Amino acid sequence: MLTNSPSVQASDINELMATTRQIFRILNKRNGVSLEDRVATILQREVLRYIEESKNASMGEIAEHFRMSLSSMTQLIGRLAKSGFVARRNDANDRRIVRIAITDKGRQEMVRLAEKRREKFRKMFSLVPASDLRTLLRIHREIVQKLVIEERGGI
Repeated sequence: MLTNSPSVQASDINELMATTRQIFRILNKRNGVSLEDRVATILQREVLRYIEESKNASMGEIAEHFRMSLSSMTQLIGRLAKSGFVARRNDANDRRIVRIAITDKGRQEMVRLAEKRREKFRKMFSLVPASDLRTLLRIHREIVQKLVIEERGGI
């Protein structure tokens, strides 16, 4: 576990959490994104990313990875399949196993969503001086580095 820095005040943490929520609430309001749309888009995007990276994941493996019930994941995959973003196919060795593959349309959607997110972030970060952005990036890198070390057992 990361050690608690004595210089970090609970009020500072609370303010960071509150301002982060405020930023995303304002950006989503500007872009006309509802909570339902955000949740569906985030989960679908992450599932698509996982399917693309895993190449040959079964329905059960995907559900397990996202800690979802098989029936919930089946419904989500059904929506993605209906949209043409993924295709189901039976396993060559065990027809009870359903494998999920991303389609070309799914890959195109991933690119579209990434471009859309990049543009939102570009607009948001254009509001602060470049030096502040570099400081924020340095802080993010430091946090990621420490979390990775922690995740590996402090090695």
